[in-house]
Amino acid sequence: RFINHSCNPNCELQKWIVRGVTRIGIFAVKDIPAKTPLSYDYQFNTREHQKFRCHCGAPNCRGSLSSVGYKPDGLATNAKRPRLSKAEKKKILKRALQQEKRKVLRSEEEHQRKLQRLSLTNRTLPGDPTREVRAGPQAKFFSLAREQRIFLVRNIK
Repeated sequence: RFINHSCNPNCELQKWIVRGVTRIGIFAVKDIPAKTPLSYDYQFNTREHQKFRCHCGAPNCRGSLSSVGYKPDGLATNAKRPRLSKAEKKKILKRALQQEKRKVLRSEEEHQRKLQRLSLTNRTLPGDPTREVRAGPQAKFFSLAREQRIFLVRNIK
């Protein structure tokens, strides 16, 4: 039912197209004894390696469920990060703060547009025929409908 992750898996996933529909097949890469749990290498595509730590215990364990390994010091084993100067770090931080501000402004603007759109749905002008639809039939039609025993006001001719 479930297939766990292992850095030394006994299965692999293969993508197949069957009658135009994409399917995932699970195939053994080696002989699997009975009652042995199935496993495959998840190989998550992420930069947050430390959030996806692996505890499979295999001799070749990468320490992460991502396709790039993880070292306890927080650096990925296959990732090569250049050293950044203070000015570059400051520039990156400034850009991130600007993006966050723009995101907040966009969400506020979107909220204001939504409020304006919703407020327009209950505004009417004098003589507007939609007022009758929104307000329902006038009171005089209710009394007439009651007298004539008409279920729907629109059935009056």
